[in-house]
Amino acid sequence: MPDRIEENTTEKKLKVLLIDTSQPDGYSIEYANRCRRFTDGTVIRKYYTSDENAIPVFYKLSEKMKPGYLRYGIRLIEYILSYFYVYKLVCKNHYDVVHITWPQVLWFDKFIFKKIRNKCKKLVYTAHDPIPHEATEGKIKKFEKLYKIPDIIIVHGKACVEQFTKSYPDLTDKIYNQKFGVTPFKKNKVNLALLEKHPKLKTIIDSNKYVFAFLGQISPYKGLDILLDSWDKLKDRNDVFLLVAGKTINNYKELDSFLEKVSTYDNVYVYNKRYDSEEEVLFHYLSDVIVLPFRSASMSGSLTSAAQYQKTVLTTKVGSITEYIESVTDYVFTCDCSKNSILEQISNIVSKQTKEDLIEKGKLFSKTIEEKYDWDIIYKDVINNCYSH
Repeated sequence: MPDRIEENTTEKKLKVLLIDTSQPDGYSIEYANRCRRFTDGTVIRKYYTSDENAIPVFYKLSEKMKPGYLRYGIRLIEYILSYFYVYKLVCKNHYDVVHITWPQVLWFDKFIFKKIRNKCKKLVYTAHDPIPHEATEGKIKKFEKLYKIPDIIIVHGKACVEQFTKSYPDLTDKIYNQKFGVTPFKKNKVNLALLEKHPKLKTIIDSNKYVFAFLGQISPYKGLDILLDSWDKLKDRNDVFLLVAGKTINNYKELDSFLEKVSTYDNVYVYNKRYDSEEEVLFHYLSDVIVLPFRSASMSGSLTSAAQYQKTVLTTKVGSITEYIESVTDYVFTCDCSKNSILEQISNIVSKQTKEDLIEKGKLFSKTIEEKYDWDIIYKDVINNCYSH
């Protein structure tokens, strides 16, 4: 089916508006690139985005403000005003498809989704988390009202389809199961000068330490507190190191005591802030195993980022992650979401795997999953089954 797009080279491309207010990551960037390549695509993002081809609209003032009530209030106003600008754009340009990801203000999103839906041929929405993490019955019902508006709802993986179907049985005809693509491996130049900003990481350069890393945004469902709790048994070992990098984005008070505790450990470094693309390259370069101790998940960009950087993973088997690692079970490690299970697997990796073994597993993991989840094929399927269907 994807070949139909390549054969019809003279056919007019669909006019698509992609609205993505997330922090550009591997998924977001690759999806936007295909949108521009295979459709007459326009991408709208936040201000100060790394995507130079996108139109910067959202959060011009608040994006660089310090967290607090003032920032929250200004951000809310900016979000609403930005969407009114987007709505005018939709009215003016008569898009075939408007594709929205990541709703931010549910009560307003329901209003603006309806307005936009009336001014385009098709409204598509990607539900990265089809059921909100730590969802209550009330939250699920609120999202149902939002989900009734789009023509197509994209989810990632069979587990997400099952989860959505169970919670919203009357809306199952809207679902499309889109695979979560992997950015092809590219040998990146590592900026070791950044170690001046992260001096504690100098101790693992040219060392034989096994470096386990938790990278990406930090939320309760990702289970970092469990990983840090398990590290208590490893704090005095000289052969292992834990690197944690990423900003806490949700209320995660149970993490505070663990962060304070591990700050005294010589073999742990925590950078509790957003990191840039150069730092991302450095952190993956220094890592041997990427750890995903998730309590729950629909899908994880950290998994595909690990594949992008040819790193093997230690992951819990939750959500659609289970489906994505079915073909690479020999090249990754799995554990339960518990302190003892994580500790046991870390100890097993160190005792039974050489660092060269881990490098080889990372390469095979990357090669296999990249072949299976190619972005070009995935996006062409979206065009044929969501945008054109």
